[in-house]
Amino acid sequence: MIKKMVAASVSATLAFAPFASNACTAVNIVAKDGSVVAGRTMEWAFDMKWQLTANPKGTTINLSAPTSLKLPATNLSSKYAFAAIAPGVLAGPPAYLEGQNEAGLGISGNFLPGFTEYQTVTPQDKNYVSILNLGGFILGMFGSVKELRNELPKYKVWFDPSEVKGLPTPPWLHLVLTDRGGDSIVVEFVKGQMMIHNNIAGVLTNAPTYD
Repeated sequence: MIKKMVAASVSATLAFAPFASNACTAVNIVAKDGSVVAGRTMEWAFDMKWQLTANPKGTTINLSAPTSLKLPATNLSSKYAFAAIAPGVLAGPPAYLEGQNEAGLGISGNFLPGFTEYQTVTPQDKNYVSILNLGGFILGMFGSVKELRNELPKYKVWFDPSEVKGLPTPPWLHLVLTDRGGDSIVVEFVKGQMMIHNNIAGVLTNAPTYD
């Protein structure tokens, strides 16, 4: 099932990729029998050289702070296998923006320029993750939206442009997260705060913010 759903996502991405624009749409559909279909389009002007990767259970998930703070990094062993897509133009480890894990939890990142302001990590913080590692962290460590509602606010999500090479634009993103039961949330970073919205509409586009 995960192979079929990932293949459908990749097909939709490739089908819409040639259009020279920066608009995307993610849509969730819940059938009468309770089956959930989460899909998206990818109308993106930049050639990101997308790469699809299968990550087995036990994959190392790195959680770190900006290097200037010299805070300790944490390496976790993923609880779930997952398949995800990352931009190949980005130097360094894959930054997963789209994917699904074996528990049926999926993530989709859409562009949110003009509104996104990630959180500020301080020397006193204990839990932190770069936006570039957030997708892998979510897919590798969580099995449901309920878990994410409880655990994700405990972490600060940051971005430092000086530590990124290869991206044609900063990753100003908001995320839609959907599990196999159809529960769905939108996660945004506005004015330095994490905002979590119930995805009542079942749709996420680009700017403005979900609310």
